[in-house]
Amino acid sequence: MSKTTEIYQKVTDAIISKLESAGSWQQLWNVPTPMSLMGRPYQGINFMLLSSSKFAIPVFGTYNQIRKNGGQVKKGEKSEIVVFWDKIIDKAPGSDKTESKFFLKMYHVFNVAQADFDEIGQQHINKICAVSETQSHIKSVSAESIIENMPDPPKIVHDLSDQASYSRVLDRIRIPEMRFHKSPDDYFSTLYHEICHSTGHAKRLNRFESYKEFNDSDMNNYSKEELVAELGAAYLSCAANLNNDLDNSAAYLKGWCSRLKENTSWIVWASKRAETAADFILNQVPAEVSTLTPEEAL
Repeated sequence: MSKTTEIYQKVTDAIISKLESAGSWQQLWNVPTPMSLMGRPYQGINFMLLSSSKFAIPVFGTYNQIRKNGGQVKKGEKSEIVVFWDKIIDKAPGSDKTESKFFLKMYHVFNVAQADFDEIGQQHINKICAVSETQSHIKSVSAESIIENMPDPPKIVHDLSDQASYSRVLDRIRIPEMRFHKSPDDYFSTLYHEICHSTGHAKRLNRFESYKEFNDSDMNNYSKEELVAELGAAYLSCAANLNNDLDNSAAYLKGWCSRLKENTSWIVWASKRAETAADFILNQVPAEVSTLTPEEAL
């Protein structure tokens, strides 16, 4: 097993464990924004890896970060994992051409409650907690405004059908009227799922083009896109404070967990695209981390 494959396996196992405990994708997003001791919010897969935490303070750091901030990890404490895409510049012998290669690295982080800090370190943690609260407040918006404020949205058609769908060719969403849904929250959750699909269009994030990276069947590509839409809709539902109740949720989650176990790279791949889709819909510019070192970004 390669190092990258091993990391995918560990990340997938951790997400499945949290998902089975939480009971829904939405619950993995519906937590205070986890922050690093460097003062940066964790994003994408790292956000979910640190969700469902038993700790009241959503601040984490590597062993070295904790030491640099006047702390000492308590004996016997267990860490959580986070990942980071690192980059190396490869130059072919006898050529001026360079190629960027990305590889996945795994790090272990501890919650600040698992360490003892001096007074200066504790003051630093208090400041980061305030940033986390601000991040969570910014994320809270009304269900309607999410649709209204999306840049260049697809056409939304309400009809009497019993299914919702997105057409890539027509760039159009068809969805039953709100009165045919169990609740307004159920309506918006369904609409968010289709809206997330629409971000894959060439005039938005052009995500559909990326499926050519995979030599998979169309059904696998369909499953990957469904995972992006599920995660993105869950993120938006949390932003709108929706209260969703999935029918047959146990069977639904069991099906996803089974697919993730068979395809361990999917959750890392989809989580980033789901958050990017949600940021696009919310008309937010994601933080740039590509130029940061792991120590700065984690």
